[in-house]
Parts: sequence; structure tokens; C-alpha cells
Amino acid sequence: GNGLRLRPTGQSQSALDTYLAPSSFSNIWEPSVFSNLLGFDPAKGQHTPLLAKSWSQPDPKTYELELRDDVTWHDGEKFSADDVVYTLNYLIDPKVRLRFKPSWAWISSVEKLSPTKVRIAVRTAVPDGLAWLSFGTPIYPRHLHEPLADKQPFGTRPIGTGPYRIVQLDKNSGIVAERYAGFKPGPASPAPAIGRIVAEPIDDPGTLTAAMLADRADVVVDLPVEEALALQNTGRFVV
Repeated sequence: GNGLRLRPTGQSQSALDTYLAPSSFSNIWEPSVFSNLLGFDPAKGQHTPLLAKSWSQPDPKTYELELRDDVTWHDGEKFSADDVVYTLNYLIDPKVRLRFKPSWAWISSVEKLSPTKVRIAVRTAVPDGLAWLSFGTPIYPRHLHEPLADKQPFGTRPIGTGPYRIVQLDKNSGIVAERYAGFKPGPASPAPAIGRIVAEPIDDPGTLTAAMLADRADVVVDLPVEEALALQNTGRFVV
């Protein structure tokens, strides 16, 4: 497929894990590799299906979600309610220490009603429950994450349900992602148009500029103003 070569400034990370290693790096890559339960349409100002195809709130302290049955993990295993129950229980487990653990303190319990349905009970009614299920709460694969006594290695070989699967993740050489053939697009996550993305960290602005001029990169970020304007003045680039 068609490819995109990125040359960002700064160093990459050696793991992609929103929970154990929250950062701008994980914020950028998480939506491409993992999926939240819901999405959000800013134009309409409403939540949209993602891993959950429908949801309801029978009362202020209860959420019920019907999950999609056509989703697979990047390793081919089928996604199910077990993954949702496991992930949310992991986040609220008192023994699990996370930097932003208070973000899920409103959840009291998670129950599997069927292979495609879960019920979430909350401690107190909150106005932003659906928002938390739409942003920053990616679902992890139970079959891979639960067996790890130390969860750190999971982020070095992340497996999600998103449009891209990671084929290389290295702190120094960067990240390589390929379009996941088994991805099923939906309203909140359209089919990816780019076949392969290579993101290589380069600190030196001069080297970044040279990469663009030599067609070794398609996109660079965080260039100093002078270098960015110089590229724009060639008439070949958009800043």
C-alpha cells in the first residue's frame, strides 16, 4: 500500500501504553492502534459507536453497552466482553498503581451479561461517564495482558483493535505501523488511507530540512520557524 514517512523531532518511546506510560507519544498513537468503547462526533456533538455499537443508561448509576461482534485483535483473536470487563477491572483494581488512576474512580464494578454485552455500575452519578469511555480508556486484550505478572512488556509489543498494527517500536529508530487488514471501519474510525507509516525521530533541524528536500520524508513536525519558512519558500511544501 501507499506509505507515509514522518520525521518528528525528539525521541520516540520504547513502549506504547496509555496507562503505564502516559505521554504525548501515547496520546498520538493510541487512537491508531487501540480502540475505546465509544467515539465522538464533534460536528454533531454526540457520541458514536466504536467497540460498542449501542449503549443505554437505565439509571444514573448504570451503563449497559452492546458490543460489536465483528472485531478482532491484531493477532487474529476475537474481541469480546471479556476484554472490556478485564480492562476496566484492571483500571479500578486497588492493587494496580497508575498515574491517572483517579480518572476511573467513578466506576465501582463491571459485569459481563453476555459475550457481547457488559454492565458498568458507578459509585456516584457523573456527567462525563460516556466521555471517559470515549477518550483515554482504550480496551486491552485480556488473553495477552492478563497473563503478564509485569505489565510493562505489553507496551513494547502492543496489540490492539485499531486501524494500524505496530510492526516496529524502538526508542531510537522510531515506530513502523501498517494498515491492519482485519480492521472494520465505523462512524468514529474510518478506513485508513495510508498503507504504511514510518515515524523516525530526528533532533537536528538541519537534518530534518535536508530529509524533506531530498524526498526522504513526507512530513516533519516542530521545525523552527526559519527552517519551516525556507521550505515553504521553495514552493514544494505546505506549512
